[in-house]
Amino acid sequence: MDTNINKRSRRRKVTAFSLAALLMIAGVAAYLTDSISFTNMFSMATDVQAVDITAQEQMVNGEGSTVAYADPTNVKAGDLVSKIPQVAQKGAENEAVWVRAEVVLTTPEAEAAKTQLTAASVNGVSADWTLNNAETITDEANHSVTLYYYKNTGLDIGATAMSPLFTGIQIPTDWGNESAGTVPSVIVTFQAIQKKHVIQGSLTEANPWGDATPAAFETVE
Repeated sequence: MDTNINKRSRRRKVTAFSLAALLMIAGVAAYLTDSISFTNMFSMATDVQAVDITAQEQMVNGEGSTVAYADPTNVKAGDLVSKIPQVAQKGAENEAVWVRAEVVLTTPEAEAAKTQLTAASVNGVSADWTLNNAETITDEANHSVTLYYYKNTGLDIGATAMSPLFTGIQIPTDWGNESAGTVPSVIVTFQAIQKKHVIQGSLTEANPWGDATPAAFETVE
């Protein structure tokens, strides 16, 4: 009898010891952990390095000199109106960019039944630019057409010399007395997006910049 009691007592002790050992192991395991975190701060481009373009318009006056553009008066059917929209990098250190020009031509309603202003009305387009016919938008209700011209190579860093888009707008020859006092409209908006990380695709297909959204705009009228 005593022997069995001693055996049971020893088993309890062994079991108790084993449980204590497991608890100790569990306790050690709970402390074998670690944690490391990283806090990073990135300095974005300054204004000097940012996407920033500038635009201006010029025209050729009656003496053949190039001057700042001013809306002409007394325009007649068949006239070629001098209008030279231009774009450049605003600063010598601005980011290299792709550039396109949105050109909106609006025909006066009085002449809507005749020849309207279209891409054919844009005269002297520079070989540095490509008209993307796939993106042409015609708004019949407002007698307007929106054209997109892409600068083939964009503007690199330091390209602060003005790059002309076209030289003039040809007024249709069949406009008559109905157009007297009306105002045809030509609005040019230059749009730019950084070259880095944006691949310019085919300039004859829609969305050459993919889903990228232009970051800089300059409008001349």
